[in-house]
Amino acid sequence: MDRQGKEKLVVQLREMLAQASLMVMVDYRGLTVGQMNKLRQGLRNSEGACELVVVKNTLMRRAIDDTDFVACLEFLTGPNAILLGYDDPVSPAKALVDAAKEMPALEIKGGVFSGKVIDEQQVRELAQMPSREESLAMLAGVLAAPMRNLASGLANIPRGLVNALSQLIDQKEKEAA
Repeated sequence: MDRQGKEKLVVQLREMLAQASLMVMVDYRGLTVGQMNKLRQGLRNSEGACELVVVKNTLMRRAIDDTDFVACLEFLTGPNAILLGYDDPVSPAKALVDAAKEMPALEIKGGVFSGKVIDEQQVRELAQMPSREESLAMLAGVLAAPMRNLASGLANIPRGLVNALSQLIDQKEKEAA
């Protein structure tokens, strides 16, 4: 690749990094081409938008310079595949951790999430969190609960009145008989 091609690639990487909220470095040595394709397919099928890129460390260092991801330079050793998560960082992390379970050769090194360095264990913890969609569903359930309880309570008022009147009628009929 000539110098202009490398400069274009660095600019593209910077644009990708500007949109990313999560960056995870993985060592992919020992993976077959089929396994790498399966990993990419699993990431594409995850709910959150993400990309897996393989690029030379020197070019990645240039792209990372003056970004929130500069803290992850310590992970740029040896061959790296770089996972970039955009909207929902949890879904790509889940897909990556699931792939690492199936492919023992895939080693999660660490990365950066919201400007903070995270290690392998923290990536795994991030993968266990509920995704954005799951969190929104839980929030909707919490917000709907008071309305549901109010509707139930309001329905109990006439029901209680009917029961009280029914008992009063039964009592009056017994007294009359």
